[in-house]
Amino acid sequence: MCESDAYIKVDGKEELLAKEIVTLMPRENGYILIDLSGNKYELNDVVIDHINFVAHKIFFKKIKH
Repeated sequence: MCESDAYIKVDGKEELLAKEIVTLMPRENGYILIDLSGNKYELNDVVIDHINFVAHKIFFKKIKH
């Protein structure tokens, strides 16, 4: 399968946001993530920091205002 786990970088540490993400949709100020079970996660004021396709991990970071 091709699910990925989503993390946010906070103070140099990676915190797990959600597991088994199958859909990632951009929106005006962030993203909507949907996991394998259909649960929806709305992320605001973030950008993608990087994606590790081999490890199936998506890393986000907060937008500084």
